[in-house]
Amino acid sequence: MDCTSVLEYISPGELCQYLLQYHYQLFVNTHEYEYLYQILGRERFPGRVPTNLDLLIRRFNEVQFWVMTDIVCCQSSAKRINLMKKFIKLALQ
Repeated sequence: MDCTSVLEYISPGELCQYLLQYHYQLFVNTHEYEYLYQILGRERFPGRVPTNLDLLIRRFNEVQFWVMTDIVCCQSSAKRINLMKKFIKLALQ
C-alpha cells in the first residue's frame, strides 16, 4: 500500500502559508528567557518551564517525522522522487 501525502491535494505554496502562520505564532509566543532556560540548562531555573519553546521544538520534530515518513512510505521510486521534489519546493518558499 502506497502512502498518500497531503501535498497531492494542496500546492506547496498553500501548505507553506499554513506552516508559516502556525510556526510564526509559536515563535512570537516564545519569550527570550525560554531560550536562555534551554541553553543554560533547565535545572538551573527551577519552576521555570519553557512551554512555548517546548511546543516549537516538538512541532519541528513532528514536521521532520512527517516528511521522512511520507517519503519512506512511497513504494515506487517515481512517486518518492516526485514527493521529494514537492518537499524541496516547499522548503524553498
